[in-house]
Amino acid sequence: MITWNLTYNKIGPIGVFYLGETVTTLNISGNNIKDKGVEYLADILRCNKTLTTLSLSDCGLEASCTQRLADALRTNNTLTKLVLGRSKIGIAGAKYIAAALRNNKTLKQFELSGNHGDCVAIGVTVQFRNDRTLTTLDLRQNQIESTSVKYIADIIRTTTSLTTLDLDFNTIRDDGVKYLADALQINEILTTLDLSQNDISPRGIQYVADVLRKNSGLQSLYLQQNAFGVVGGQHLVGSLRIKLQQNNTNINIRKYCEDIDSYKECICILYDEEKKHYDAICMVKKAYGQEEIKPFQRDGATFKLFCKFILEAFN
Repeated sequence: MITWNLTYNKIGPIGVFYLGETVTTLNISGNNIKDKGVEYLADILRCNKTLTTLSLSDCGLEASCTQRLADALRTNNTLTKLVLGRSKIGIAGAKYIAAALRNNKTLKQFELSGNHGDCVAIGVTVQFRNDRTLTTLDLRQNQIESTSVKYIADIIRTTTSLTTLDLDFNTIRDDGVKYLADALQINEILTTLDLSQNDISPRGIQYVADVLRKNSGLQSLYLQQNAFGVVGGQHLVGSLRIKLQQNNTNINIRKYCEDIDSYKECICILYDEEKKHYDAICMVKKAYGQEEIKPFQRDGATFKLFCKFILEAFN
């Protein structure tokens, strides 16, 4: 037998005991195998020289189970994919396994989706360490909090391939942005970063603005539905003006800067040179000699202004 899919079959710990040693793909997700079942699996992993994929999602695993599993993985050099989604292993369990895999170079996929954000972050750290060809990291809606971002920041510091990082709809907040910003001071490979819906305040946007001043690799930055308001918008505009002075080809806002002096209203535009894509960041209104900056809303008035900008840009 090469592949066994035994999901949701109530096989229990005893069923695990009778699994063969020549299987290459084993999926027993949805079975309550408990500690005893993991003990049998650990024995299989120590002896099996053919198993490459093991899926144990929704198996009622807890941190105590992962200790045994981790011990078996220390000496296993054939497994390339391990799935522990929707389990109860917690951060402690994820750390057990990550520590066991510290010297492992064969595991390419370590999936912990449906667990706490720290678990997910630990999992992708292992993946990126062992697979230097990965270019995209999609962590949308994964309960990623500021503490989890430490692991992701480590990936950014050491990666030679990651170009796209999507953290949309998490809660990394300002502290999480700080971890990312520090990592991006030394990384210019990442070109696309999505931080939408992450409860980022003006303090967090200041970290982003500082990165924009120094990082020449980042081309697309998404900050929709955060709470940085007017102050955060001012931080961004200041950084974009500096980018203009540096003649950065990835951002085209020359028309915007001219408009500030001659129009009552204008918009701040990011331009992706490679994709030929314009994205409006914020709206600027001049009133009584002062600039009022707010996040760009695609309502009728601002959309018309955006269209006007595009028409002028191509003329």
